[in-house]
Amino acid sequence: RPCLKLMISYLLFLQTSVLAPVLFFIDLFMGSKLQTKKQRKSSKQLNLLYVFSIGVPAFAFIKVFSNFFFANQDTKTPFYISFISVVLNILISVYFFRTVGFIIIPIATSISSWFNTIALFFILKKRNLFFFNNIFISRFIKIILSSIMMGFLFYYLLILLQDQLAFDQNFKSFYLILSVAIAACFYIFVSYLIKAFQLEDIKLKY
Repeated sequence: RPCLKLMISYLLFLQTSVLAPVLFFIDLFMGSKLQTKKQRKSSKQLNLLYVFSIGVPAFAFIKVFSNFFFANQDTKTPFYISFISVVLNILISVYFFRTVGFIIIPIATSISSWFNTIALFFILKKRNLFFFNNIFISRFIKIILSSIMMGFLFYYLLILLQDQLAFDQNFKSFYLILSVAIAACFYIFVSYLIKAFQLEDIKLKY
């Protein structure tokens, strides 16, 4: 079901778009408390996660778009584009590593992944192998609405539990996972309520 896979990809993009800035907000909030070497290391890891999350949706898009080529018995095009993306990734990482540092690695990965995604998309459009139908657009708008509502709830939970999420708290991971779980359940409930998806869509057949 290409349409369903695309909606999952869009959902992943929206979720990372919400989660990454919130995680970045935590990093800024804890900035005054980051005194030890271990804390500074955690801050760098958080920034690394923030940058890497930008490229996560592209990985899903690549998987979806590649299937269109495979279904038409074309394995060369995805291979060539992937090869160019790998070369682009290496060139960016090597050229900017000294000036930017280790964080250029996830940046290069995200850039090359989105290049791969965009290239596959335009080739599919040129060959008339892919298009957005009305059902997809309608559900996508509902998914955006559900994701925005989930983002506000998740943001509120992080503000509410900011003391428990402080760096020196022993159970900060538990409260963060709990916040994510509550937001995820809220998203599923709202999405089902406004019919962003149906229960039959969840039952994937491989």
